[in-house]
Amino acid sequence: MKQVTLDGNGHQLLRHMKSEKLVRLSLSLAGIGLLPLGLFYGFMPNTRWSALFDISISSQSGHVIFGAMAGLYMCFGLFWIAGAVMHKIRIAALYSFTIFMFGLAGGRCVSLIIHGAPHWLLSASLLVELCAGVLGILMLRAMNSK
Repeated sequence: MKQVTLDGNGHQLLRHMKSEKLVRLSLSLAGIGLLPLGLFYGFMPNTRWSALFDISISSQSGHVIFGAMAGLYMCFGLFWIAGAVMHKIRIAALYSFTIFMFGLAGGRCVSLIIHGAPHWLLSASLLVELCAGVLGILMLRAMNSK
C-alpha cells in the first residue's frame, strides 16, 4: 500500500480514503450488476431476451455465442468484486472496468450508426456505459495521483 503524506489538516489522507471507498463501491456494484446479466446471456437467452428485445436465437451456434458472452460477463464481474476486496489487484480491476465500459459503449455507438436506434433500454445502457467509463477514468486519475 502506498504511503500517504499528510498536510496540516489531513486533507490528502481524507481524499485518499474517499477515492479508495468510491473505487471499491463502484467495482462492487458493477461486479454484482454484471453477474445476473451474464446468467441471462448464458441460460435460455431466447426466454430472457426475446421478451425484452424481440431477439430469437434458433441455432446451436447462437447459443454458443451467448454462452461465451455469459462467461465474459461473469468473469469480469467476479474480477471486479475481487478487485474491490483485494487491494493488490484493484488498479487492474479498475482498468478492466473502464476498458470494458468504453468497449461496450463504442460497440453500441457503431451499431447505432450502422443499424439505427435500438430499444430504449439499450439506449439507456449506452448512457450508463459512457458514464461508467468516464467515472473509471476519473477514479484511475485519483488513484494514480497519490
